[in-house]
Amino acid sequence: MSKPSLLFRWPLVTLGTLLVINVYVFRRFGISYVGWFIAYGPLLNLLASVLSIAWGDLNTNKDLISSRPRFFVASNLLLVALQWQVLGHEGVTVGKRLQDLGALMRTHSDDARRRTGEAVGDLADALGLLVTGGLMLLALLAWALIVVPLQYWVVLLAGAPARLSLKAPTKIIARMNGVNLEVKEVDVAEQNDNAWWTASLSATPVTATNVGAALVLFVTSVAVDWLQKKP
Repeated sequence: MSKPSLLFRWPLVTLGTLLVINVYVFRRFGISYVGWFIAYGPLLNLLASVLSIAWGDLNTNKDLISSRPRFFVASNLLLVALQWQVLGHEGVTVGKRLQDLGALMRTHSDDARRRTGEAVGDLADALGLLVTGGLMLLALLAWALIVVPLQYWVVLLAGAPARLSLKAPTKIIARMNGVNLEVKEVDVAEQNDNAWWTASLSATPVTATNVGAALVLFVTSVAVDWLQKKP
């Protein structure tokens, strides 16, 4: 069995190296890296919480909130690789469609004329994929290289409730009964009826952790502003 790369064998060294590089690069532009992270961290984590639901439900990837740095670093870097693979797959798909439609257009048949609008739509989709998919890939790469080195320490704190919830043998479920709220504790493997929802953080651990991280960073930013303005 092959050994894990140096990147994953010493994840704290990886995080520390990226941290030093970011501090240096940001300083070159006259910006405090830690100050930037505190200021924009709440927004970034709220966007991450939306992404965790929108992108095939990343809540199933519990390593994204792991307290073990190796798993945390690996899971975030693998998101970049995944987006690259998705972008390539979608690019090949739309490329084949455009190739087939191009061949049809060259026949100048009635079917070709009828499908001209379809070809234009596919071309627009290809351009949209290039722009939007590329921006998402760059955003994930920036997240992994710039945000993750400090995000790990925030997740270490903000992810504690969700990690504990994932280890619990039971879960809390709830439902509205008129104006009353019914709550009960059940086995974690029990399936909920349609009227009940899982209130425990184990249902959406990544989303909940990102929201918690946003709250932690927001309170931190308010405290820093208050300290800076204090005479």
